[in-house]
Amino acid sequence: MRDSRKLRWLVVVLFAGMAASWSTGRAAEENRSVLIVYFSRVGNTSFPPGLDTVTRASVIAHEGRYFGNTELVARWIQAEVGGDLFLIQTGQPYSPDYDETVRRGEQENRDGVHPPLATRVPDIGKYDVVFLGYPAWAYDIPMPLYSFLDNHDLSGKTVIPFSTSGGSSVNQTSRTIQRLQPRVKLLPGITVSHNQIVNARESVVRWVRGLQF
Repeated sequence: MRDSRKLRWLVVVLFAGMAASWSTGRAAEENRSVLIVYFSRVGNTSFPPGLDTVTRASVIAHEGRYFGNTELVARWIQAEVGGDLFLIQTGQPYSPDYDETVRRGEQENRDGVHPPLATRVPDIGKYDVVFLGYPAWAYDIPMPLYSFLDNHDLSGKTVIPFSTSGGSSVNQTSRTIQRLQPRVKLLPGITVSHNQIVNARESVVRWVRGLQF
């Protein structure tokens, strides 16, 4: 119970920091060419009311809304550099049960299934810089990200990966992105551990500020 109260307190601090930072990002007119694409369980899953996010992997609750770990990192990046957010959504939602989602993701990976997507960036050509975020599934990018890269040609763009994971490194998944999109300029990415997400904002901001793009 004490750990649960501590986690809820950290979440309040986390979002207070986010609210302050969202007003200090670069002017939007300076970042019209930046796109922040991310895939997250939140937005691809119908969660039941009253979800226990204290013990639920990859989901955080705040003010009646659920946020995915990868979504949080995407929003921190947007707060720092501006740009547009884009959520990759699959045609078939994933299960609210985390273990079932893991099993489906592993099966998709084994079978090489690229699931149909319900969303597409309307004008990918206008962006020069694309941040690409995802949870690492089965030590690889999730198969919906394969689908996104099938449907969007990023040739000539600067691509910056970021991942959330229980143990995988973004370096492993970056190689997949480079293989699928060989004509992009791939910059060093960042991995945020699931169990460190509530304390990760400062390290994400330092990483973003250290990028040259």
